[in-house]
Amino acid sequence: MKIKNIIAALIITGLAFTARAQTNAPTVPSFVNSVISYATSIDTNYTFAGVKLDIETGYKQATGVGSASFTKLGYYVTPAIELDASIGYFGIGSSINSFEGGVGYAIYQNYSVRVTANLEGGYDGTQDAGVVEPGFELKKKLTTNTYASLGVSLPYFIGKTFNTSPTFTTGVGATF
Repeated sequence: MKIKNIIAALIITGLAFTARAQTNAPTVPSFVNSVISYATSIDTNYTFAGVKLDIETGYKQATGVGSASFTKLGYYVTPAIELDASIGYFGIGSSINSFEGGVGYAIYQNYSVRVTANLEGGYDGTQDAGVVEPGFELKKKLTTNTYASLGVSLPYFIGKTFNTSPTFTTGVGATF
């Protein structure tokens, strides 16, 4: 009988000292918040100041039209204005299927982050038409001379129906 009483006393004592449930749920950062935090973090070791030239390669996906690789060369006329030329192709060894030239203006630039509004124009062989393409590009410095980029644009093919599907780009580049 004594062991049953001891076990009952231990159970009652244990129940009296149970931990209370947490009243506030912990905040877990979402993927979007993590990306925003990373893109807006200030790291004074990396900056676009003093950059005169960049070269970038990457992938672009035009919803409803197809996908292609691209290579782009940019020349910084001033710290805020950039002239660029790009070619599009389906992969290494394929023929060039598009070319564009354009101008960009940095609407936001802070240390390692640069957001540029672009206006591109050229020829797209996949649509057999001239193209005018306004868009935006986000560049984030990864090291002193390299960066990653994300972009979105809305191409208008001259003489064709208006394309309401945006083109998304992602790339990596080097600055000089």
